Amino acid sequence: MTNEVFVNCNPLLQFVIGTVLQDGEKLKEKGDTFEMRMMNVIVCLADVGIKDTLANYLGTVNVPMSDRKFVLMKNEFHYSTIVTTFAMKSYFGLQLRQEKVMLNPPKLDVKGVNFFKSTSSKHTTDFIYDDILMGEILKPKDGKIKIKRILSKIHRYEDEMADRIKAGDMGYLKTSIRVKSSDGYARPMSIGQYKAVYVWNKICEQKDLIELPGTVTLVKVKIRKKEDIVPLADYPGMFEKFSALFEDPNLLKARETSKGTVYDFTGIKSIALPGTFDEVPEWLLSIIDVETLIQDNMKLFVQLYSPLGLTKGRSSHNGATMSYYTNIIRI
Repeated sequence: MTNEVFVNCNPLLQFVIGTVLQDGEKLKEKGDTFEMRMMNVIVCLADVGIKDTLANYLGTVNVPMSDRKFVLMKNEFHYSTIVTTFAMKSYFGLQLRQEKVMLNPPKLDVKGVNFFKSTSSKHTTDFIYDDILMGEILKPKDGKIKIKRILSKIHRYEDEMADRIKAGDMGYLKTSIRVKSSDGYARPMSIGQYKAVYVWNKICEQKDLIELPGTVTLVKVKIRKKEDIVPLADYPGMFEKFSALFEDPNLLKARETSKGTVYDFTGIKSIALPGTFDEVPEWLLSIIDVETLIQDNMKLFVQLYSPLGLTKGRSSHNGATMSYYTNIIRI
C-alpha cells in the first residue's frame, strides 16, 4: 500500500535564507539555482529526521523488526506550490523536478480534481488554467496568493461571460451532444437533451428539423410559465409557437387532485440547435438563461474555493436557490 505525504519546506528555507546565512537574500538574487541548492540540503536533513521518526513510531506501536523494512518514505517530487482540497488524495501543484530530473517547463500535477472536463467550454478551461491556476495560485507574479485578487478576477470573468452569452457567443454552450432516437430511451421525454430536440422540432422551420440520432448544441432556457416567453413577442410567430407548447400533451404531467386530474406544464430547461448551426438565433438569445449558463461554467471552481478559505452561501432568485462562495463571514 502506498500513500502520499507532503512536507512543507518553505518555512525552513526562508529561515535559512533570512536568519542562518549571512547576506542570504543577496545570495538568493545572484542565481536561479541558489534556492534549489538550499532545498537539497534541507531535504537531506529532513530525510534523516523522517527515517528516525518512522523508526521511533514503528517501535512504539510494536511493529516486528522483520516488518519495519517495508515501511519506507521515498522522496520523489519537488513542488514549488501545492494546494490540497478537503477530499482524500485530491490536490494540484506545480512540479519542479522528479527525483534528480528537472522538469522544464514545470509540470502541472492534478489528482482527484477535475478542472478540465470535456463538456466545459474552452473559454472557461483556458481561464482556469492561465489566469487562476498559473496566474494567481501556482506562479503569481508577485509570489503571493491573494484571495481578493482571485475573487475580483473571477467576478470580472463572470461579467464578461454574461456579455458574451448575450451577444451570441456559443463558446459557453454544450456542443456536440449526442442524442438517440426515441426508441433508444425508456422514457424519452424525461431525458433533457431529447426533450430539447423535441421542442426545437416543434418550433423550427421544416428545413431546420433535427433528425435523430444526431449531434446537437444545447441552449439553456428557463420556461415555466407564459410570462417567461414574453420577450418572444418581438419576433413574429415565435410567441404563438411557444404558447402552443403549454398545451402539448408530451410536455404535460398528470396530477390527481380533489377536483380531478390536473395537467401541469413540465417546463423547458433547454432547447437544441442543429449541430451545423454556428450562431444562436436572435429570438433564442432573448430568452437564454444566462445565470444558469454562468453557474454551470463556474461549477469547475467549486473544488478550488474551499481550499482557498472561502465559505458557501446561498441566495434565491426568480424562485430558484443559487449557491455562491465568498470570503464574507455570515454572523
